Amino acid sequence: LFNGLTFFGFFTAVAQFIIFFPQDVLSALFHSVYGIYCIIALFLHHKGLYQFAKVSLCLIVIIFGTAASVRIGSEYYPHVVSFGIVGAIFVFFDVKKEWGYLVLFTLLHATSMIIIESDIWTNTAIQFNNPQLLRIGILISTALFLAIEILTILRLSWLTEKEINANLHKSNSELQQINEEKTVMLQEIHHRVKNNFQVIISLIKLQTKTIEDPKTIVVFDELRMRLISISRMHEMMYLSDKINKIDFKNYVNELSQMILETLNTKDNIKLTVDSNVEHVSAEGIVPLALLLNELITNSIKHAFDENKDKENTIKISFHRKEKGLYQLKYVDNGIWKTKKDKKNGFGLELIELLTEQLDGKFKRVANDHGTEYTFELNF
Repeated sequence: LFNGLTFFGFFTAVAQFIIFFPQDVLSALFHSVYGIYCIIALFLHHKGLYQFAKVSLCLIVIIFGTAASVRIGSEYYPHVVSFGIVGAIFVFFDVKKEWGYLVLFTLLHATSMIIIESDIWTNTAIQFNNPQLLRIGILISTALFLAIEILTILRLSWLTEKEINANLHKSNSELQQINEEKTVMLQEIHHRVKNNFQVIISLIKLQTKTIEDPKTIVVFDELRMRLISISRMHEMMYLSDKINKIDFKNYVNELSQMILETLNTKDNIKLTVDSNVEHVSAEGIVPLALLLNELITNSIKHAFDENKDKENTIKISFHRKEKGLYQLKYVDNGIWKTKKDKKNGFGLELIELLTEQLDGKFKRVANDHGTEYTFELNF
């Protein structure tokens, strides 16, 4: 826009120089000054001095344009030509940020009109064979100048909008591609982690077959189950549409089913899950998975083994209380034999460690009707 209007100003100055040079040398000189400065302003603009270029150009055009108009006189120089200059100035400047310049140049224009109308320095010797034709020519030139301004602004607005839309489309495409690449990469990571866990689980299973001590076998089996719960979590992340989140309710159901199959239990166990949390982030799911694995495993192994004639129940409640704060309730209708079975001591210790890892606390209530855990977790 700056280039277009400045070039037009230069060609206007050349035309006026040609027209008025035979009648008044000073008028032609003043026209030539601001015409030459149009070229200088273009050079300054391309050197990065845009603010200085546009301010100085407006000042030069007003000052020397007024001086030339005063020499020509109001009779031959219609005031309507000032509208073109005013329009260009308002295009160059930002109304909100640079209103001071707009006020200054508008006042200078008003002053120049008064000076031109006064005819204080008019060259009375200027005579034209057809002054009306000259005035009409100036009016047409001014109208053409304003038309070019308007068309340029409209075209720039259209091009700017088109460019913005094109850039947005390009950015969206790039972001989508990056997101797809990250999703594939994360899925591959979870897949490889799951495979590595499977290798470790298989090694532990093979090693267990070479062990004869029953107590050691139990320890290895419990370790294997904990690794299976983590492996299953990575598998669900690999298969999930939301790569960094896991469907909590679905995970708990699958985890409990996996534990039942692994322990090969024949107990009549009913597990229910109540939750208002659709997905759990990857940050908290590992310790939470180990915590649930420990709770469910201990219930099956150490609470239900003497309850063959009744339905054994496990109720899990997981709710978000506020941002980052969760409440987990775990209730079974069995009796944990913590005093008789020393191995269960490690399970309780692990539960404490996992709760600390989740920046939480818990309360355990055990009676003849069952055992209840209430966890306050923050992750």
